[in-house]
Amino acid sequence: STSRPRQVAVHGVSSGAAVAAAVQKSVPATSSRGKALFYATRCGLESAQLASLAAEGLDGSAEFLAATQSNLAEQAYVAALGEGPPFAVNAAVGADLGIDAETQTRILDDLNVNPAEVDDREDWRKELEDQVEAESGPIDDSDVDLTDKFAKEGDPGVKQEMTLTCECTECGYTLFIAAGREGKFFGDDYKCPECGCNKSKFNIDAVADGA
Repeated sequence: STSRPRQVAVHGVSSGAAVAAAVQKSVPATSSRGKALFYATRCGLESAQLASLAAEGLDGSAEFLAATQSNLAEQAYVAALGEGPPFAVNAAVGADLGIDAETQTRILDDLNVNPAEVDDREDWRKELEDQVEAESGPIDDSDVDLTDKFAKEGDPGVKQEMTLTCECTECGYTLFIAAGREGKFFGDDYKCPECGCNKSKFNIDAVADGA
């Protein structure tokens, strides 16, 4: 079993309630609140109130909050491994961060992958794409007209290539998507890969290519 972290004072703060109060007052960004919870937990200063604050921007989802905390733990684990590759398992750090042996092995496998294997996979992917195109031909999207979706009222119906700029209002992460492909890359269940916010937290602008 994993022992509870020893509670310590951090810059004069010695209670989880004090950390939660400071975060509620001065830390509005979801990603920063998640990091505050992560560091507080490592110092034994976690609290239910702080966890609730960190989950506010994640639709209150305890499951997604746990996933973001796990991601922060994995990032800290990788940072603690030092120079490489090759990288070796650090069981002590893993235990401190609550990362089980199976997850540590998976992380090490990803870090120690042979670059030649990555190149081989890219070559295989390109060959597969070429084969599919040779057999079925290029995808005809000439009948897709998104002009009405983005045109201002009164503009002539001139067909243009459009790009969607989707920016997370919490952390600034920005996604660029060709108009018409947002269903595949920016669906209703999309979550920001940086801070975990849902799609409703993104500002979406459409820009005509070459504008």
